[in-house]
Amino acid sequence: MKIPFNRYWLLVGLLWLLFLAATFYLYVYHPNGGGDFSYYYRGIQRLLNGIPLYENLRSIDYVGPPLQIQLMSPLVALTPDQSSAERLWFAVNVIVLLVTLALLSRHVTQHHQRLILWTAPIFLVATYQSFLFGQITIILFALTVGAWAAYREQHPLLAGVLLATAVWTKFYPGLLLAYFMWKREWRVVFAGVATTLIIILLQAVISGTDTLLYYFTNVLPELAAEGQPYLNHSNNSVLGFAQKMFMDSPQVIPVLVSPTLLTITRYGLLLALMGGTLYLISRPTIPLAQTPEAKYDFEYSAVLLVALLGGSTLGLHGMLSALLPLVILFRSPYRLTPQVRLRLKLLSLIALILINMHLLLILGYLRPPSDMELPALALSLPFFGMMLLWGMVAFMLYRQRQTDAVLAPIAQAAASD
Repeated sequence: MKIPFNRYWLLVGLLWLLFLAATFYLYVYHPNGGGDFSYYYRGIQRLLNGIPLYENLRSIDYVGPPLQIQLMSPLVALTPDQSSAERLWFAVNVIVLLVTLALLSRHVTQHHQRLILWTAPIFLVATYQSFLFGQITIILFALTVGAWAAYREQHPLLAGVLLATAVWTKFYPGLLLAYFMWKREWRVVFAGVATTLIIILLQAVISGTDTLLYYFTNVLPELAAEGQPYLNHSNNSVLGFAQKMFMDSPQVIPVLVSPTLLTITRYGLLLALMGGTLYLISRPTIPLAQTPEAKYDFEYSAVLLVALLGGSTLGLHGMLSALLPLVILFRSPYRLTPQVRLRLKLLSLIALILINMHLLLILGYLRPPSDMELPALALSLPFFGMMLLWGMVAFMLYRQRQTDAVLAPIAQAAASD
């Protein structure tokens, strides 16, 4: 007998309740539960106590942009202790994630695809780790999805505000602002620049101009150049992949120790990803406002994946934003043969498996100290999963080029009239 959709939704709701209950238990009682929130908490304590944010830094101290902890400081100011602040932060993340999924589901028309959308995060390790460690990646996911949806729904100024806020939380969304600049969507760029100026002023007023300048001249350049080598086993960015393969790192068996190969691999992959993406979003030229929604979706996804992979660090929790490209692949309105559609779904499943397998491989790292070592290639499975996702999005963009060739003259004629 066919089960009505409302019963499926009941099952999804029960899965979410079980998932959140189990995750909250681990968040409270696991040795690493709330570990990243503790990292934020130390920075917030410095801010509230008037101690310079980046003075006498240790490896366990906060090294992110000032805005992040400035926005989180009310969590600490309004709670009596760190434990209460951690629980409040968990609740905030739950609410933000559910609201973001609801926003995404507005752009998914078929019922079975909505069920997949609401079910997939439960089985995505990135969701689990974001909650477990108390990371800020759920907020970033909300901001990048919100900006995508805002432009799609004809709210370009809101898209710029959301992206600029995301940039000052983690810098990789800046590439998305660059995408809108490349497409000459000046409304988004204007809103982003204006928001950036306001945020800079806010950070300078709260933390002082010396702190802000020190971050840009000392902390950020070091992170961008070297990443965090002691976390290479869990760093799945292009830099992390190259360092795992060709550099001595804790708990990683490199293929070969070679600074030259490390540099060639890092910059070669970055140039290939950025060059390929730029080529696919630039030919033929159609104003973004006249670009078909489906093409905009894939262009935004491609740039987002490059931004994630091109940063100095990319942990599993940071891959939560890859859920947007996955949703776009599943809901693609392009006319595909059943065989091609099936292959895309199978490849998407393989990408998820590659990403999720990393948790099984690094279980020995979750309760340090550990002297366990694993081969660099085995620890690079999530990186390969992300590259596979980018490849699928690039494939869809490539298929659209022929359609663009037909639409471009029509769009240009309409613009000249």
